[in-house]
Amino acid sequence: MRVVRRSVFETNSSASHSIVVLKEDNKNIDMFSDFKLDEDGYIAFSERDLTFNRSPFRILTTFADKVRFAIASIPGYPRIFEDDNDDLERAYRFNEITTIVKKYIINDDGFSNFSGFLLPCHYEISFYDKKTGEAFYGKTHEEEYVDSNEEKKIRYYGTNKENDDRVELEAKATKVICFGYIESYYDLLPFFLKNHNISLEEFLTSSRYFVVIDGDEYNIWDKFREMDLVDEDAIDYED
Repeated sequence: MRVVRRSVFETNSSASHSIVVLKEDNKNIDMFSDFKLDEDGYIAFSERDLTFNRSPFRILTTFADKVRFAIASIPGYPRIFEDDNDDLERAYRFNEITTIVKKYIINDDGFSNFSGFLLPCHYEISFYDKKTGEAFYGKTHEEEYVDSNEEKKIRYYGTNKENDDRVELEAKATKVICFGYIESYYDLLPFFLKNHNISLEEFLTSSRYFVVIDGDEYNIWDKFREMDLVDEDAIDYED
């Protein structure tokens, strides 16, 4: 069996994820049973669903598990501002995953009820100098006041490090979308698919492929193998 560890950032402890390829399909896995659609046909993820650190140890075998890993493997930063439309590769990869899921998540009538993914998001507040329009990075404050209509409102001001001059600020809320995070191994899946000439669809839908989520300070996967809890003869190779 060939073992290759890619994209490892060497520290005292780091992730040691890998992709394992079986010689034949695993007949014991119900590949398409895990996805849960809401009443509108959407699949909603939390940030935790799309985060793959070195702990806890996991083995991703089902279609749903591997789809989450594939989304977290999309190139670029783990988070993206909603108004950032420049990354065509990210959009292409996300659309590719969406198309594959729509193809395989079907109802009893043979039609897909899948409408799309709901990715986790939140809002980040940025402050700008009202006079200059420039971003403000000093200390910010807020105060309550009553406007001309006797309604209570909040206004913001800041103070610079150089002096205590008061700067009137404007607050802007920006929606941030989370695509997930894979510790040390964000490029594991793209490298694997390219180097072995395997399509993303095959990887997601075939039970021959599974992902091991582990850390080198735990080495749980290796311990399983040492304890003969893994059928080594069933494994073709591991990347």
